[in-house]
Amino acid sequence: MKSRRPLLVGLILIIATVAAGWAWLAKDRTTYASGFRQQLFVTIKPGLPRDDVERILGDPLFEQDDPYPETWLYDESVPRSESRIFRIFQPSESVRFDAAGRILKISGFSAERLRGIGDRNGVLRTLGSPTRRIAARARCAYYSRPSSFGRYKARVVAYTADGLVAETFAYETYD
Repeated sequence: MKSRRPLLVGLILIIATVAAGWAWLAKDRTTYASGFRQQLFVTIKPGLPRDDVERILGDPLFEQDDPYPETWLYDESVPRSESRIFRIFQPSESVRFDAAGRILKISGFSAERLRGIGDRNGVLRTLGSPTRRIAARARCAYYSRPSSFGRYKARVVAYTADGLVAETFAYETYD
């Protein structure tokens, strides 16, 4: 009878490796803006002026123009507050438009159905009304970023062209 010791040692090494990898992936690697507090972030509501947001939250880590002025989401089955890992198994469909209403990007399983369609009206005819419309935004202020590769908590304030909060984003993701 052969010894089972090598098999047991191999099994223990595999389990230890998987556990270490999972622990590494699960570790929060978020860097927040100086003075950022989640309790204050949740008080930021659409329509609030930019000056008030900066008085409440302080300066963001960085800002950038929103590359997609308008996004339509279809069949969004997982709430935005849940981890993105679940979205892998239940992907959302999205269509992103430029300021003139032309399609810039299509994500999800309807990409083939939208081939050759170029604007909002064509998307409405093909897919119907979206589950959710993300309003046009001019600029996004980022109050968090990943400190290294791995899981982090994104915290973003999106502003309209006239400097009012369009919406906030708070979700966990991997980078």
